[in-house]
Amino acid sequence: MNRVAWWTTVIATSGRAAAVSPSASPTSSRTIRLGWAETREYSSPHMTFHVAWVRIMGDRWTVRASFTNKGTSALLVTPQQWAAGTFSPHYGFAIVSPGSEHESVGAKTSTPTIPARIKPGATWSGTFGGTGATRLPRGTKLSISFGYFIVASVGNGFSWLTQHSFRL
Repeated sequence: MNRVAWWTTVIATSGRAAAVSPSASPTSSRTIRLGWAETREYSSPHMTFHVAWVRIMGDRWTVRASFTNKGTSALLVTPQQWAAGTFSPHYGFAIVSPGSEHESVGAKTSTPTIPARIKPGATWSGTFGGTGATRLPRGTKLSISFGYFIVASVGNGFSWLTQHSFRL
């Protein structure tokens, strides 16, 4: 199954879309509380991903999130990766509509800086964000994408796209 079909399947079958009120005016700020917790358990290394909230402020957006390396090997952390001809998403929003190409709106900043390497048992917790909130389609399911993780000792990598989704 190709990555786009997999993402579409994960989002379509998750059954966990958060309900969000209609979009506020472009100059207002609104915070969408999500409280998502997800675990990557099906292969090593195990990881946990948390998304606390999304804030939309005009064209700017911010995500409060964290990830923890539950594995026994260090992970190299990259914002994006071309792997086997398939693009892995940025940190940011993943926009997936059934029957269409995967699209993402990537983060430009993070606080604190997302590390280049995360040791076993370590957690990064902070915010990432950028611009392009006005390009996010209203009524379409949005997931949060995390960059690309490479198992330092092996060289294999993976990305994470939340199984949860929400609509603006």
